[in-house]
Amino acid sequence: MNHEIFVNDLIKWESTNNDFAGVVERVLWIDEGYTIAFMLNIESTKGFPRTFSVSGLREALKRAEAKKLKKDPWFKIIVEENLSDKEKEIRDHAWNIIEPIITQEPDIYDRSKRGNLVTQIIEKYNQGRDKNKLTIRSVHKYLRRFWQRGKIKDALLPDYANSGGKGKTRQLGIKKRGRPRKFKNVQEIGEGINVTEQDRQIFRIAINKYYRDSKKNSLPKVYKLMVKEYYTENYQIDENNHPQPILVPTFRTSFCHK
Repeated sequence: MNHEIFVNDLIKWESTNNDFAGVVERVLWIDEGYTIAFMLNIESTKGFPRTFSVSGLREALKRAEAKKLKKDPWFKIIVEENLSDKEKEIRDHAWNIIEPIITQEPDIYDRSKRGNLVTQIIEKYNQGRDKNKLTIRSVHKYLRRFWQRGKIKDALLPDYANSGGKGKTRQLGIKKRGRPRKFKNVQEIGEGINVTEQDRQIFRIAINKYYRDSKKNSLPKVYKLMVKEYYTENYQIDENNHPQPILVPTFRTSFCHK
């Protein structure tokens, strides 16, 4: 069994011998020496990232005190064209606030350093404002949501965005954007799909999980493993209200794009 740990892995604690039994944490960052990881409870409304040793995590997995989750409850397909202007405004507002500091890893996860980073962006945002000032509480809320929901920009969308709750697959746009394939009418080839930010996130996760591990899988093998894990059980609703399998990104789209 693979006990390697990667960023964005979800770890569920099974042991009843600690306060974290039943808690699911997302791995946010791992140091280059593969020694320390920062993790965060994906359901917490007040918590912040904590450190855990990578060796301790691997040992917990080996002892079945914890397990990796294959399904991400916060994973959802977002169609940009289906978002309202208000939803985009809420997302972009939060993103513009935290973008300057989320890349400052690992400092942003460290309690002793995070406070200074947050204070700097609050002071910059509030400069010259008499009302609608940014607060520490708001910044913490944006950071927590970003970390808990996969470290992508769309994690900052309001919960009602694109309808439905967490973990539900959204309806995709019917019309494919971009230049049509030459052989789109050939059944085995088809027209292709729109690559979303969620697709790109899956590509990154697959590379980390299957290509950069100890097995050194080939890219074609990585592609097959990715499709098996992330694209075989999702469906979309067509214009006739019938469920249809979500089209799978091609190998070239996934790993050979520039």
